[in-house]
Amino acid sequence: MRRSDLVSLLKHQHAVEEALEELIADAEQREFSAVAADICSHLEYVCEGVVPQLSLKKKNILALNTYTAIQLYKDVPLRKTKKRYMHHPLQLVNILLGAGCDDIITLLAALYHDVPEELFKLARKNDDTRSEEQIIRENVSDVGRATYLSLLEDMTEARARHIASDVMQTVSAVTKKKDQLYYPYIGRIFSVIGSSRRAMHVKVADAVANVGELYSPKAALLRHDEIPFDSIVQAYEERNSLAISSFQQRTRGLGKRENHPKTEDFELKGSDWMKALYKGAVVLLAYRAWSLATGKRDRIVESIPLAQEIHDKAKEVLDHNATFHNSDRRKGHLCPQRCYDIWQEHLQYVDMGGYESVTGPTDHPFDGLLVRFFDTAVRGESKFIESLNHDRPNMQRAAVAFRYVAQRVISDPQYHIQGLGTEGLKLFDLPGS
Repeated sequence: MRRSDLVSLLKHQHAVEEALEELIADAEQREFSAVAADICSHLEYVCEGVVPQLSLKKKNILALNTYTAIQLYKDVPLRKTKKRYMHHPLQLVNILLGAGCDDIITLLAALYHDVPEELFKLARKNDDTRSEEQIIRENVSDVGRATYLSLLEDMTEARARHIASDVMQTVSAVTKKKDQLYYPYIGRIFSVIGSSRRAMHVKVADAVANVGELYSPKAALLRHDEIPFDSIVQAYEERNSLAISSFQQRTRGLGKRENHPKTEDFELKGSDWMKALYKGAVVLLAYRAWSLATGKRDRIVESIPLAQEIHDKAKEVLDHNATFHNSDRRKGHLCPQRCYDIWQEHLQYVDMGGYESVTGPTDHPFDGLLVRFFDTAVRGESKFIESLNHDRPNMQRAAVAFRYVAQRVISDPQYHIQGLGTEGLKLFDLPGS
């Protein structure tokens, strides 16, 4: 894509985000009747070109529940991306519609999926001393009540009650308790026995949204990562001394701190990107384990581009590091030669079978990355993954690994990683060591 076309696309994406922010802010303050037309217009925009198309009845139900969800989320703090929280559940709806999901129960559960967790946090801030279970149960009941009331104009009380109950069950299934470890939480959703397809759909869409919102059109307008990691690798593979010299000269200037684009107000730090990629990979591989164990493939999940999203965002990390954190050989920094060395380490790790199972730290630079940086992060210890912000070689290794794993999932329907299970990481010996 030409730079001018990319800039036009980014400006359009930014304008859409700004318009949605205004709509949510407006809806927080006004009655439904005053904003119904704007919410319906937004849904029409989202549904444009979607197959199958939502019926008018479902669109009206979704519009009213969008308004209700805005009211429930309005006191929740802004996301890390500094957007109103309601952006996130609306993104899930967009993703599910794009994947061909027209099941109103799933779509409503997506809108309300974070209500129990986020309102529990607010309750604790307001000194509510009831148990977590009591507060979450009340929050789920509020979701059910809102859903039920929104359905009464279009169906019988019995039918409305049945749908509201299913929405509550799905929201409960994707609600993570405060002290629950991430692995068994995901394992419960993707359990071979008793798993809910709707919960799976919502969680996979949630993972895509969490990875997708790492990308800020406004930040991308400020930083164009113009030196692709793969181009550096290619130059060394081809022994193209002219290209190598050019990369060395260009990165020497771009790698200076004063030349780094000022994007901190618009996008998350690199460590946040890496944690989101890891959690997305856990969801991706949990679905793959479910599929292999049951011999089934879910049409909606297969249409949600989680693997591609992980692949693309990992590539963004690679290219950003190769452009703006690629100036010299000091500890914690990159240089074009080190980028190529990391690629060679990766190829060696592939040959050793390193991506087939979870392994502990050994002498190989790629080994133990999950244990050292990512497993600790999902267990609540952030200092290790945050250290990647000052350790670009290891961030680059992790990004290379995530991109490779995502590509393997896309290209090989039998690929999975042994040891990444519902209780955490189980370590294996490195096959080629």
